Amino acid sequence: MIIYCKEALFSIALSFSSLLSAQNFEQGIVTLTFDDGYSCHYETVLPLLEKYGACATFYVTSSLLNQPGYLTSHQVIALSKKGHEIASHCSTHRDLKKLSFKEVEVELLESKRTLEKLIQTPVLNFAPPFGAFNPTAMYSIKRHYQSSRTIMPGMNVRNLNPYLIQGYVVRNSTSLKELEEWIQKAITDRKWLVLVYHYIDDTESLISVSKRTFEKHLQLIQRLKIATATIRDVLKSRSQVSL
Repeated sequence: MIIYCKEALFSIALSFSSLLSAQNFEQGIVTLTFDDGYSCHYETVLPLLEKYGACATFYVTSSLLNQPGYLTSHQVIALSKKGHEIASHCSTHRDLKKLSFKEVEVELLESKRTLEKLIQTPVLNFAPPFGAFNPTAMYSIKRHYQSSRTIMPGMNVRNLNPYLIQGYVVRNSTSLKELEEWIQKAITDRKWLVLVYHYIDDTESLISVSKRTFEKHLQLIQRLKIATATIRDVLKSRSQVSL
């Protein structure tokens, strides 16, 4: 049997409290992220974000700008000016695991330079296409960006590895009940939930969500009173540990 004196028990409790503070945020947070830079992100998503007072991070594939079905340069600038985050999703949306070190460097730097020149703001965060990376790619990601969002499902804690941010891909098959369970868990456990969207349209593809369904998602977020924040803002604030 181990017997602890009162002073030791207080010390253990204090240490445990500090550990929880390091692990948990002050409150649950949800981040809406949108991959690839589709035109629907401006035409459909933006008006709904403004309607419900939410913010988002847009991971843009820079070489696809101004192409049919994708964001225009002016739309990216507008998103940034409205307070949303513009982040990098490579230059040409290639699988980084299949590229040489030099090719990875080109993908990461071309995207960063193009986007920064466009919005006149540092592009700090990254998400690899297909969620694919290997040690070579990660070495380059760490050289040029402050974080990398994956598509590995799970909740994020305050003292996370910023290059392994977990995210739930929201698919056509994702139910409202499932989404509510994720959000409730983030609220209860004071964790950071990152949602990954692609198309917001009525194509019914595996990675599309209809406009009507996406609005229901925003209504749920509003009803449950969970804060929304960009990747950039969460990472900026996470060092402020509340004791």
